Amino acid sequence: MYGAAGRDSGADEREDLLGNPHQTCCDFVTTYLSAIVQHESFLELEPRLLARVLSSGLVSVPTDRLTESVYRWVDARLEMEFGLLGDREEHSERKRQADRNRRRHELLSTLLPPATMFNRSVREMLLGVGRRGEPGPHSLV
Repeated sequence: MYGAAGRDSGADEREDLLGNPHQTCCDFVTTYLSAIVQHESFLELEPRLLARVLSSGLVSVPTDRLTESVYRWVDARLEMEFGLLGDREEHSERKRQADRNRRRHELLSTLLPPATMFNRSVREMLLGVGRRGEPGPHSLV
């Protein structure tokens, strides 16, 4: 039933129950990324979601395994993007390879440090805080 303003009266309750679905997805992937990178579906994550998860600096996956996973994701993404492009348009092989290399660099530069906090280890190193009890920056503001 709709209220006087034409708004569904249960919308507020549903919003409270669901919270922010984008944040919920991000939280889930951040928490379980260690398991997700081992599954083939990791390669299908949306670029914005992966960038958001990595930029949080809260991922607990070891740096070497996470780096390898990001490279696999980028290669799969390029295959998807340029495989589809090749079917629709005629490109010279040289231009196609140059476009692919440019896109690979673009993706990697947004997903790897220093553009992102990446994981807890890199975050601790960049902020100068962590396990060793090193003092951090005086202010983050």
